[in-house]
Amino acid sequence: MTETDGCFADGLTAATDCTVGHRTLRVEDYGKAAATFVDTQTGLTIRVAPALDIREQAYQFAPDEPRHYFAQMQAYQVMPDGVMFTVTEVQLKTPIEAIVSRPGMRVNCDVRRRDHE
Repeated sequence: MTETDGCFADGLTAATDCTVGHRTLRVEDYGKAAATFVDTQTGLTIRVAPALDIREQAYQFAPDEPRHYFAQMQAYQVMPDGVMFTVTEVQLKTPIEAIVSRPGMRVNCDVRRRDHE
């Protein structure tokens, strides 16, 4: 589950191969750059988010780059995961069974669409 939409969700798709279309990625837009990952077999649920001070930490990994954006871009390529992210075990408010539908289950609509004249 991604906690924001837009390019962050695209990045999650690229990194995890989870997609909204395949129902393996769910968008819950809270405006936060974070994602919650659920092991549907064990129920283990973790939330991954950038460390609160990630931008400040980045400068230590690119000390020769005076431009903030470029320093961050360089640093994010080499920073250890433990410095870049906070990983927290969490509990879902909604049971995973209510979130994940049964694979292959399809429902046909009883109402037929009438063309408007």
